[in-house]
Amino acid sequence: MRVATVLLLALLAMLCFVPVFSQEVDMENEVTEYDEEMSLEDETTEFVELDDEVEEEATLEEEETEFVEEELEVSKTNCGVYAKAKRSKIRGNGGTTYTVVKINRAHLTNPSSASLSPTASDNTITVGTACAFNTMAAAAKKSGLRLTINSGFRTLARQQYFWNCYVSKKCNGGNLAARPGTSNHGRGVALDINVASGAVYNWLAKNARKYGFIRTVPTERWHWEKRY
Repeated sequence: MRVATVLLLALLAMLCFVPVFSQEVDMENEVTEYDEEMSLEDETTEFVELDDEVEEEATLEEEETEFVEEELEVSKTNCGVYAKAKRSKIRGNGGTTYTVVKINRAHLTNPSSASLSPTASDNTITVGTACAFNTMAAAAKKSGLRLTINSGFRTLARQQYFWNCYVSKKCNGGNLAARPGTSNHGRGVALDINVASGAVYNWLAKNARKYGFIRTVPTERWHWEKRY
């Protein structure tokens, strides 16, 4: 009797355990399926975010390309004598390569320097600065004044020459000069404009800023820089 009772109780326990065990297995399976679904969602989200980043980068590249094309178009239409001037590459500060054009003879204080090489004369100018100067010179001409350039883009070798003159006081009048690699002439944004005429300087002081040019060296009335 006791044996039968024990066997009956054991059978009942097994019957109760099976549903519980089955339920636990089902729950574990559901958790596993949920984890897999979440993992897939995470991967999908990452893929979508990556895809969005790629699209954003592509959009930025398109905008940059459009900006460059627009800038080139402006340079062709608003550069006057520089619109069809031959472009060339020249190294400036930090070994950076700049696109330059020869300064037009009409814009040179010494027109004969137009035929010299850029290592012998600062007779080139970056395209953007050339366009701005051309517009400013045209405006000054309407006021009966002629703007000319003494010095434009400057190579490191040329800047070294001026620096040596400044240190030794034996050439170039010993005029102030920046250390090689630090002058904005080597970035193509600085111009030394002929201000021997007080009328020219006064006009520049009043109007140059309209065309993006400002004085940056208090002791040099002739030094003007293009700001972008």
